[in-house]
Amino acid sequence: MTFTRAACREIDTRYTIINAILQTTDSVKDLGIILDKKLNYDYHITQTITKSKRAMGFVLRNTKFPKDVTTLKILYCALVMEFGALVWNPVLKKHSDALEKVQRWFLRWAYFKVFQYYPTYEELLRGFELESLENRRRMSKMNLLHEILQGNTNGTLLQGIRLRIPRQNSRLKETFYTQHTSN
Repeated sequence: MTFTRAACREIDTRYTIINAILQTTDSVKDLGIILDKKLNYDYHITQTITKSKRAMGFVLRNTKFPKDVTTLKILYCALVMEFGALVWNPVLKKHSDALEKVQRWFLRWAYFKVFQYYPTYEELLRGFELESLENRRRMSKMNLLHEILQGNTNGTLLQGIRLRIPRQNSRLKETFYTQHTSN
């Protein structure tokens, strides 16, 4: 995979290792997260939805469900599609809605198995004591920000971020900034 700043320019470069030409790809999977050549996560989100539906379908076909909401909640949370969500967090509403639709489908099915009727999505979330996927991703981002501000993260990347609290009447509006060092 090759990247360029030019929006419409393709780079035709052949990379080799020990005289063997490497194949070019349109996407790369690293630590379980798929990134495409446009540097977005559309393909990852699509794959996440597909894998979640497959896993839930397998469970639904091969399990006798008890009439117990707690067991169903544990089963769902084991399959939930939130791995690496801080990295690939969907920006577009269509992706967020598609992910939420998978959760809604499973919760409706499980609720119907227990109570024999279909409630609203809000009632489903209350019944299973869950938050929407969007709210859970938002809370994860806030927890990460809290950890960064408390200095509880380890890593060299985050050490360069400083917090600036401007005076009330200051023209300086930057809250986070990086220190620039001159060599």
